[in-house]
Amino acid sequence: LPRDASVVIVGSVLSAYDTAGLLLRHGHTGPVRLVSRSGTLFRTYPGAHEHGVVRLPRPDILMEPYRGREEFLARVRTAWREACSSVRERHPEIDSVVVSERVAKAWEPYLPEAIDLIPSEELRCLLDEFSTGIAALRVGAVEYTMEIIERAMRPEDGRVELVVGRVQEITPAPSGRLTVSLAAQHERHSFEADLVVSNFGREPDYAKVGHPLWRSLVRSGVATPHARTGRGVEVDECGTLLDSHARPAGPISAVGVPREGDEIVRHGRTGAFAFNLAAIKNHSVAVAAHVVEQLELRRDGLHQLAARHPHYRSYVSNPEEAVRGALEESVELEVRRLASRERHRREVLESRLHARIRSMGGLPVLPTGVPRDERLLRAVVNRVAVERLNNVSVTPRQLRRQLGLEHAELPEE
Repeated sequence: LPRDASVVIVGSVLSAYDTAGLLLRHGHTGPVRLVSRSGTLFRTYPGAHEHGVVRLPRPDILMEPYRGREEFLARVRTAWREACSSVRERHPEIDSVVVSERVAKAWEPYLPEAIDLIPSEELRCLLDEFSTGIAALRVGAVEYTMEIIERAMRPEDGRVELVVGRVQEITPAPSGRLTVSLAAQHERHSFEADLVVSNFGREPDYAKVGHPLWRSLVRSGVATPHARTGRGVEVDECGTLLDSHARPAGPISAVGVPREGDEIVRHGRTGAFAFNLAAIKNHSVAVAAHVVEQLELRRDGLHQLAARHPHYRSYVSNPEEAVRGALEESVELEVRRLASRERHRREVLESRLHARIRSMGGLPVLPTGVPRDERLLRAVVNRVAVERLNNVSVTPRQLRRQLGLEHAELPEE
């Protein structure tokens, strides 16, 4: 590509900025246009930035009945301004650039309740319209990526331009270049380019995806497009694919991107945080633990018992005081075992865990009629350990400290 070539980058997700930055670092001197439907420009993290979590009260104004798009958006803006103001006042040490990120993270536990009040069709439209804006509020870009782009966008440089509009068509030009036609809010215009780079996000609606695997799974009823959001597929709390009747479609689980819609409505995680590395790690740990649990219950002839008592994993929520210490020690051992990368270390912890569980043979955490089988007790302990490892109410660094895993390698947000 000639250094003075005209380049159009379609899309404004973070990968678009990576593309522009790559061109500039290789000495590109020609014009680079970033075409964005929303005109979103991601924030630049300060140099010493670290992820953090603040606590905010429940935004009660968002829990009122849904009375239409404009009224709802007005309530969101009011609650957002109040929350941002609160963070600035209570946490003056937080850089103003990342205040929006702190608020978006703090709201996650409350969003499922608010989302549940929005009709599905309206919810889909809101997500489609504001998805990029929401992503920009929830995450920024590192200085290495944005510094060179921001410098090139200044009037004295001018190599990079952010163009707001939607690409209508791309056609060959008589000059041998490409004509890019845009539709903006009040006008239509076009310009020629030597290269057009697509940085569109993936197709989120699995009723429309073109991949043969997903088309086959949807067509056969094994996978069901997520009805509420139009993003990803329907899964249960363990990530198992659900059919159109909300029943497990088979021993098939999903992690990452296919669970975007479920993450939004179940956990309030929006933007890339619905399927980033930390989310994929959490999904993978939970799915692997669930699969192993089901295989071992089946091997021991207990799968039907577990099916008749589907909530047996939660029976440890209020154990008797006399056994709380033993249960807690078992969970801590399981957390360390799951986080260990060394096989020998895992085997040592496994042996200690089995011994501890055997010592809890009379643990009264299961309901009447469910035997105090070691396998079921182990399943209970494993589920609690997985939930602790997947805690997203704190940063991964804070989680490591809480769990005593400072030297374990858990992915950052």
